[in-house]
Amino acid sequence: MRQVLRAVQVRIKYEESDAFPALGTKRMLEYLKSHNWCISRCDVPMIAKKLKLDHNIPLFKYYYTKLVVWMPHLQFGHMPCCINCKDNNKVGVPGYPSHPGRMVVDLKENYFIMGCRYKCNQCKKDKERLNAIAKAAAATAAAATAGADVEVEVTKINLQYTFIGWDSRVLPRIPRLFNETSRC
Repeated sequence: MRQVLRAVQVRIKYEESDAFPALGTKRMLEYLKSHNWCISRCDVPMIAKKLKLDHNIPLFKYYYTKLVVWMPHLQFGHMPCCINCKDNNKVGVPGYPSHPGRMVVDLKENYFIMGCRYKCNQCKKDKERLNAIAKAAAATAAAATAGADVEVEVTKINLQYTFIGWDSRVLPRIPRLFNETSRC
């Protein structure tokens, strides 16, 4: 299943990129849109075949599970809000996580969820600015206490500016309409 997850992730990334041919058919994104952003367990062999994966390995079919794709910017045309500044004007998609998907253990079934990593450019600038201020303040304090036996410690600012689409701090900020339309 990990092969299928990786191949689906690579295909979505390719179809979303500028390298994708202008007249090309975005088959994976079209499939996902028409199937409510979910690949059912019974459709995984067909997807694996279309992605040219060797899915005829004995017992491989027993490992197939449902795959839910959660990418609000593609699904709803709406970037999720940043977890810090609570704004989505400066949020972008810098890339995909190194893991192709996360296993969700549910009461009825286990399935995978796949998404991309988002980055708030404003919070990144704020973090860089705050770190520069802290370094400058430490340098000033060190210069002022040059003759004294005093240590100056610079604490790095811990401001997270990247987040995954299903982060628990992001989900409550997604409008209710989007939450209702994302069910498989």
